[in-house]
Amino acid sequence: MKEPGIKLRIDLAYVGTHFYGWQYQPNRRTVQGDLAKCLERLLQRPCRPQGSGRTDAGVHALGQVAHVTVNTESEAERIIRALPGMASVFLLMGIIFYIGAVMATKLFGASFPEWFGTLGRSLYTLFQIMTLESWSMGIVRPVLAVYPYSWAFFVPFILITTFAVVNLVVGLIVNSMQDAHSEEETAQTGAYRDEVLERLKAIEARLDERR
Repeated sequence: MKEPGIKLRIDLAYVGTHFYGWQYQPNRRTVQGDLAKCLERLLQRPCRPQGSGRTDAGVHALGQVAHVTVNTESEAERIIRALPGMASVFLLMGIIFYIGAVMATKLFGASFPEWFGTLGRSLYTLFQIMTLESWSMGIVRPVLAVYPYSWAFFVPFILITTFAVVNLVVGLIVNSMQDAHSEEETAQTGAYRDEVLERLKAIEARLDERR
């Protein structure tokens, strides 16, 4: 049976180390479950995104396709209207990554050229650290063994990128959705008020005719 509404395509890329695959599982973190939570906050209603295929636990993905069905054009418009506000956050993220990559290349490039030897390698390594993919034992601890005070660089970077910026993105989207919802309610209230006034005028006109 065809699901009514508008289908929105979602392209996903993620590190699957901490996911138990795509499909929703009770009491376990899955890609479908996390995506559903984000969409429910956006749409302010329960929803279950559908994926193009399933993945096993720990599998990474780049370009996995999923879709969610929105019930009305207004829901789709709310999501689209939330996107421009994220541009400033992505710009901020890019600046933080660039500054961090320059610092990491200067600080650790000589001893760890495979991770921080060039600006590009530093950017990739910092992205891996942000996703928390093998960041502790695989990267940070070996660097700490050579540079004991390097924690002063890595800890703030993780806090800023992984928690603060990601929460800022979610907050911007939710705030945009709430503003759009408020505007829609205001428009509906205005239309209802105008309708009531028209009816009152019609009643008043009939009373004047009977006098």
